Amino acid sequence: MKKQTVEALRSKNYSIEKEDDFRIAGKYPDQQNKVEDDVCDRRLLGKPVSVGFLKRQMKKHCMNDKPPGFDPKKDKFKRRWSKGFMKRKGMSLRRKTNSKKLQYYIDYIKFITIIILLFSVWLLIHYLQLQNQVMMSQFPNPIPN
Repeated sequence: MKKQTVEALRSKNYSIEKEDDFRIAGKYPDQQNKVEDDVCDRRLLGKPVSVGFLKRQMKKHCMNDKPPGFDPKKDKFKRRWSKGFMKRKGMSLRRKTNSKKLQYYIDYIKFITIIILLFSVWLLIHYLQLQNQVMMSQFPNPIPN
């Protein structure tokens, strides 16, 4: 049996050097670059980016550009593709942990404001009634019974 050095026995396929390898660039690199631009534009607007958004954008760009090898029935761009895409582009998703909406708080503030206004009107009416009673008690009725 031939004795080999440690360097010869080491695997040489753990590092991918070529940038055109599909494991680094993806199957459709031009369309993926467009999707990355769409993600950046959407984040600049302050809107969230989801896996569904990535899928829709990639499908839209592939349908418009018709890259060689694209088959709409075969290329679905599901969750596995999106995970690989995000890994290639250095992106990550943040899981939503709070389901409360801003509209809930806006409606709540409107409701509290209405309650405060109604209470203020009620207080004003009672104050005026008390003032009227005080005024009537200060001046006796001119017509005796």
